[in-house]
Amino acid sequence: MTHPTLVSVEDVVELEGARSRVMPYVRGANLATLLERQGGAALPPALPPALPPALPPAIVTALLVELLAALGAVHAARDPFGARLELVHGDVAAENVIVGPDMRPRLLDFGLASCRHARRARRGPRGGRPSSMASEQLCRRRVGARTDLFALGVLGWRLYTGDLPFEGTSTAERLESIRRGPARTSRAHHEAALDVLRQALAWSASERPASAHELARALACVAPPADSFSLAAWGDAHVRRRLAAPRVLTGSRSSALETTLLTPPPASRQRRCASIRSNEVMNG
Repeated sequence: MTHPTLVSVEDVVELEGARSRVMPYVRGANLATLLERQGGAALPPALPPALPPALPPAIVTALLVELLAALGAVHAARDPFGARLELVHGDVAAENVIVGPDMRPRLLDFGLASCRHARRARRGPRGGRPSSMASEQLCRRRVGARTDLFALGVLGWRLYTGDLPFEGTSTAERLESIRRGPARTSRAHHEAALDVLRQALAWSASERPASAHELARALACVAPPADSFSLAAWGDAHVRRRLAAPRVLTGSRSSALETTLLTPPPASRQRRCASIRSNEVMNG
C-alpha cells in the first residue's frame, strides 16, 4: 500500500528474536512535538519554537485534508486477490504524524492496525491513545473506518483550538463526555470547521461521515485549505528551522541504531524474514 501521505512498511526483519518494521526515512518533525511548541512548552536553547502562537485555519484544513486522503487509501486497501481488507489504522494521533518543511503530513505507525480477519481472530479491538478513542473502542466493540474518522476529528479539534474535545481520565468519564459531545469554545479559529468535526466526533459510528473523502470534502467547503505554495512557504518559515537544529543520539541507543541500519542480518535470519513476510501476506 503506497500513498504520498503514508509512510509505508517496506520490510519486516527479525534481529535477536525481535521483529522490526523497516520504513523509509522521512525528513520532518513529529506533529505532537510541534504542537507542544505551539503551546509554549519549555524548550532547550538549541531548539527554537517551530510554530507561531496559533496555526492558521487554512493550514490546519490542508493538513487534515491530506491526512484524510491517507486514511481513504488505508480504508480502500485490498488484498492480492482484490478483496477489501477493511483495514483500520487504529491510532490516528499527532504522535503518529510527521510534518516536513513542505508541510505535507505523513501518517505512520501501523502497529495497531487491523483488518477484518485479525479482528475476528482476537477478542475485542485493540485501542490506541485513550484521548483519541471512540466509544466503540472504549467499550471494546467492533471498529471500522469511522473509528479512524473519530480519531481524526480529535486531532482536528486540537489543531483548530489547541484543546482536546473530551475530558475525563477514566473510561466512564470519557464515555460520558463523548455522549455529551464537544463543548462550544471561544478559542475556535473556525467555528464552521468545528461543526463539521462534531459530526466525526459523534457517539455512534453510524452518525459520522460515511468516508474519509466525505469528511474531507465537507471540511474544504467550510474552511478552504491553503494551496501547496502557501503550505511550502509557511513550512519554510516555521518548520525548517526546527529541522535544522542538531539531533544527537547518545549511548547504547546510537550503537543499536547504527547496528540495525548498517549491519545486514545473517543469511539464516534473512530466510526467516522472508518466511515471516510470506506468512503475513497469506494471513492478511
